[in-house]
Amino acid sequence: MNELIDARFELRDVAAREWLILDHKYEANDPRRTVGCVYEVDEHEVEVMWMRTLTVATRYMSPVEALDDVRRLYERGRATRPIDIPHLPPLLSTSPDVSALTEVGGRRAQGALARMPQADALSTHPRI
Repeated sequence: MNELIDARFELRDVAAREWLILDHKYEANDPRRTVGCVYEVDEHEVEVMWMRTLTVATRYMSPVEALDDVRRLYERGRATRPIDIPHLPPLLSTSPDVSALTEVGGRRAQGALARMPQADALSTHPRI
């Protein structure tokens, strides 16, 4: 499997201090073929301008490290299977029947606050 991934991406010289990372999945005239442009900043540092949205760094010690990072990113994407998310049926309601709560002793319940005197109902709530 590594051989296929290695063959997919290429680091190509375009100038003395510039390289392209190419994806051979796409044809030569397809703009998606260019994954990134690598520029030498100094003797021990390069900067990559990615042509795709990738979750990798933009600065490396060498162009080969940037290429290896792209290979690792695409290798990791294929190496793992999707994680199964367990699906459970909806929970059944365990509350009592609503119609049974509206009848108390043959008459309709008025609610806790309606049965309390007005002063008691107001005194139980904090003031705002």
